[in-house]
Amino acid sequence: MPRHNSISALPVALSLGLAACADLNRLAPTTGARLSGIDTTSSAAPTVSPAPDTTPSPAAPPASFGFKATGLPGVTRRIELELASGDTVVASTSFATDNLAGGLTWPLELIPGASLSLTARALDATRIVALATASVVPATVGWPSVDLAFQPTVYRFAGTGQEGAFVEGVTAREALLSNCHNLTSDGKRVFASIYTSDPLATRIVQLEPDGRVRRIAGNGIPADNEVRRGTLPVDTGKPALESSLPLPSRVRADRHGNLWMVFGNQRLYRLATRRTDGPWPVMEEGQMAEILASPPGGASLSSELAVLPDGTVLIQTPIFAVPTTWKLRPIAGSTASLEPWFGARLSTTAIQEGDILTGSGLKASRFTTAPDGSLLVDGYLPGGLWFCPASSGNHFGQAMSAGHAYDLMPAILQAYSPITSINGQRTFLSDGSLVMSINDDGLLLRVDHQTGNITRLAGLAGLSATSVSDGLPSSEWPIGSLYSITSLDDGRVFLTNEMRHTIYELAL
Repeated sequence: MPRHNSISALPVALSLGLAACADLNRLAPTTGARLSGIDTTSSAAPTVSPAPDTTPSPAAPPASFGFKATGLPGVTRRIELELASGDTVVASTSFATDNLAGGLTWPLELIPGASLSLTARALDATRIVALATASVVPATVGWPSVDLAFQPTVYRFAGTGQEGAFVEGVTAREALLSNCHNLTSDGKRVFASIYTSDPLATRIVQLEPDGRVRRIAGNGIPADNEVRRGTLPVDTGKPALESSLPLPSRVRADRHGNLWMVFGNQRLYRLATRRTDGPWPVMEEGQMAEILASPPGGASLSSELAVLPDGTVLIQTPIFAVPTTWKLRPIAGSTASLEPWFGARLSTTAIQEGDILTGSGLKASRFTTAPDGSLLVDGYLPGGLWFCPASSGNHFGQAMSAGHAYDLMPAILQAYSPITSINGQRTFLSDGSLVMSINDDGLLLRVDHQTGNITRLAGLAGLSATSVSDGLPSSEWPIGSLYSITSLDDGRVFLTNEMRHTIYELAL
């Protein structure tokens, strides 16, 4: 088998190509046996074979081998290709996706008509992030175009899978991250709340994409009962690292360096993960401040919390036993203003497709913000998965107006008809696509922002979550129920499930 050269390459969009050449004359099979040019089976006088034609045959035209790639993660830095006949690799090459030039020349000597398998691996700086396979049959002149649909691989990003107190100075994969909940991201980093169950001690950790992890809040000492219930505040007069924290019901990061946390279902705090900027007053890294001690009318906060890109904090209060969503904004001379946005407010009108969200009676059981400020509301009474775009235009394959609400559930039900419940976790990718779990069915889906097409990323019906062998195609993972999910701007998705001491990673 001839050796081949690795080829460098051009920035990959959604379509890539390569070319292969074959010297078919060199590979022509031998079809019979000859002895000194004499036919030994004939009784006739031997005849002399004519002299061979020494005129060179014209070179076979180059064979075109093209492929299209879909689902290629944004973190891809290199693609490896491998052609095999059965278990035997007959050719392989690799190229960098940041140095692709108009096409690739891949000199090959292959037998036309042979059935081959093509394996493609997409890699980031250190490991495989997606896989694709296809079958190809070289033709005498020209090869067919091959579609490579990449699917993500899943890795254990952090946590050993065992419970125990967090230890400083270890890598994320070596860290004991007991009971990971409340994953959230500022686009560049991931944050999580963790706790040990005996004693009940809470910590907040920060994880970098390269696998570094550090504690940023919580001293590991159990908080007093009054602090856990929210009747007494957290001591914000000391650095967050020295404070005894109760277990937060929700943690959300914003783009300005803040973590927002609800404790005891009635107190809202802001923690600076770095020196903050944005509309809220500046705090230095490690400082913590109470923002809201008690919502209007003495009602408690529910567990729902989100932050819009402009710094507006969304919170819920279960007034009249039905949640109302409020906007919390900083204003000069006071802590903040609080104004109702949508929810109960004594409304008896159910929201309809395309209605304006502001002032509507839509009851939210969960809401998720997108990087552009769009909002997704898991609704009940009526149910649905309501998307409220921040800008007018085409979203999820249909025309939408800013500030109005559109139900995405009919399309999801059409794609996965057995689904009866929308219970699950959601996150938006930087391109506006939605990644969501359907916990009752153990599915992880992606809804493309441009087309609305729905693909299954993970989940196998009837199977519960299990630990993952690094590099497993995500479609083969029985993911079970998600506890939390978040994503970075580069397309990496992080999630926790029933294997609650572990954080997993997909690259999309």
